[in-house]
Amino acid sequence: MEVRMREEKVLAEAVLVYPIKHNSVLLSYKPEREEGEHKIGEGFWNGYGGGIDPGNTRRIQAVKELYEECRLTALGADLEKAAICVFHNRMRNGEFFECRVHVYLLRIWLGKPRETYEMTNPWWVKFEKIAKMRRLMPADSVWLPQALEGKKLHVYAWYGNYQSTLLRPVVVEKVSELQDD
Repeated sequence: MEVRMREEKVLAEAVLVYPIKHNSVLLSYKPEREEGEHKIGEGFWNGYGGGIDPGNTRRIQAVKELYEECRLTALGADLEKAAICVFHNRMRNGEFFECRVHVYLLRIWLGKPRETYEMTNPWWVKFEKIAKMRRLMPADSVWLPQALEGKKLHVYAWYGNYQSTLLRPVVVEKVSELQDD
């Protein structure tokens, strides 16, 4: 019997959007897929996002990912920069890659969240429940509650294989401004 290892997705830069309303944040589950490459965040509750396509700004990519993953329509100007997260991700072979993720909060959009192939079970979660959620990306329970409170953050996290464990404590720095497009 042949055993095939799934490819691991490696991103250098990405965007992530969290729609928020009434002290709740919209999360969806990124299902685990048997075929193809392992996607970052697979098997966890997440915001909406992905890698940046050539020629797109971060804001354009964030709006595109939001629509593709939950069918909400938004304007880039309505995105509020909340954090820049530097995730050090260990691969199966022991090497690390660094992914810089630009995180946005969104309060204005058109449409109702819908399930897609990429993201399932859209769910509004009260801010105060985030820190204790199960199956949230391990670092997210540390920094996301602070970002939802309106703090601007630089975040540094070191993940084990498939981003399922933390290799050391998450570092969160509060800042007055964040670099944008």
